[in-house]
Amino acid sequence: MHQRAIMCLERPAKLYPEKLAVIDAHHRMTYGEFAAGVNRLANGLGTAGVGRGDAVAVLCVNHHRYLQLYFACHALGAVIVPLNIRLMPPEIVYILNDSRTKLLFIDRPFLGHLETIRDGARHLDDVYYSDFDEVPEGLLPFTDLVKGQSDAFEPEPTADDDVMGYFYTGGTTGEPKGVMLTNRNLVSNAFHLQSMIHYGPDDRYLHIAPMFHLADAASIYALTMVGGVHVFGRAFEPKLTLELVQEHRVTMLILVPTMVNFVLAHADFGRYDLTSLRHFLYGASPMPVPLLRRAIEKIPCLPLQGYGMTEAAPLVSSLSGEDHRRGYEDPAMAWLLGTAGQPVPGVEMKIVNPEGREVNVGEAGEIIVRGPNIMKGYLNKPEATAEAIRNGWYHSGDVAIRNECGYFTIVDRMKDMIISGGENIYTTEVENVIMQFPGMLETTVVGVPDDQWGEVVRAFVVMKPHEAAGEAEIIEFCRQRLAHYKCPKAVEFLTELPKSGAGKILKRELRKAYWGDKQRQVN
Repeated sequence: MHQRAIMCLERPAKLYPEKLAVIDAHHRMTYGEFAAGVNRLANGLGTAGVGRGDAVAVLCVNHHRYLQLYFACHALGAVIVPLNIRLMPPEIVYILNDSRTKLLFIDRPFLGHLETIRDGARHLDDVYYSDFDEVPEGLLPFTDLVKGQSDAFEPEPTADDDVMGYFYTGGTTGEPKGVMLTNRNLVSNAFHLQSMIHYGPDDRYLHIAPMFHLADAASIYALTMVGGVHVFGRAFEPKLTLELVQEHRVTMLILVPTMVNFVLAHADFGRYDLTSLRHFLYGASPMPVPLLRRAIEKIPCLPLQGYGMTEAAPLVSSLSGEDHRRGYEDPAMAWLLGTAGQPVPGVEMKIVNPEGREVNVGEAGEIIVRGPNIMKGYLNKPEATAEAIRNGWYHSGDVAIRNECGYFTIVDRMKDMIISGGENIYTTEVENVIMQFPGMLETTVVGVPDDQWGEVVRAFVVMKPHEAAGEAEIIEFCRQRLAHYKCPKAVEFLTELPKSGAGKILKRELRKAYWGDKQRQVN
């Protein structure tokens, strides 16, 4: 089947143009209106010099213009470059140069980056202001780009393997890498996601997680192709999330675990009507089981888990609502809540040892993945591509165990695993225990250098408001529940944990104080 990302919009625009497509503050659009806006934007981008294969970068919060930019780029055969909103200007400049970006769209919160961007971005022709208030001096208005343009546009006849987006990874081990995702990757993932979520025309999806991240962007395609409604929240805030779910009768959203935690901890959580939710999806980073149990207790719908990575566009495996129900209600099935589920239809997963041989059930090894969703490669990085994709399999860097029922449990990232005195310590196991400590809001653990053991566990914790604990209490709590070599040797109390724009905890930032700039981050 020929796969083009723009087809996801073409279908509802033709079948039900009068159906509601967008709810964004004071903006409402039908699918016919939204598609016409995409066509005007595609025509405007073409007039501005954007053609097939050209890169268009987006540094924006969540709104319907962002969604239009996705589809307008796809219609042109151009490449969208969604930028992490937490990046610093030098990181943005690196990405703009690496991708040879021609146009940049920017919102007001990021105007402070502009001087550095303009000084350093070598291929940038113009910068457009895509927010909705008064246009700052020196920027081109988004409205001028679409004014007077035709509502009709004939999409470029792109091929399955043509790149539609550069999605940059966080650069945790060096320079950011631009993951090249094709028509086939994005459309295949839409069908994989649909097999898990079963979106329908009556669904209302809330974009409250950042739209630059594929955890949220994956639903752009799956929801659009069935004619669901896109609801927008500019940026994640617990109160705003609760308000929008209640006001617009949202049926689905994705929250990374840190967002789930903050929503549940909000003082007014119980005052909001969340009964419209059909499911809530979580993913992008490990979910502590105690937090998951609390979410199941408090949110009036069953969760769904999606495990994946940018290089897989992103979905690889899922844990169903029924799996969550069984894991919560049946003590004999409680192990389910700690797993990443089973591979979605159309995706293959294996666990292999360092020599590339598949390990036995119950043995830890690296997850490798194969399917039509796997990236074309890393932009301008052939060696990194060759290292990541071997014999058609993408090597994820995630350490996991598969049980006899075919469920995968992620135990760590290969780079996060702590080796202390020759023993492997999986950080997620330690974090799950610490999260059970009374009054704990969030935690993470890292390995720090130690002359005797090579590495030892150091915990970083954030207590809930008006809660307190001592270092010795937390260490003793762990010693009662874990082998002593797995327990933290020290606990550091913070007011918040460092996080990426997608809400992932940045362990590398916590390591810096102990490892410095050493190339070798293990002992």
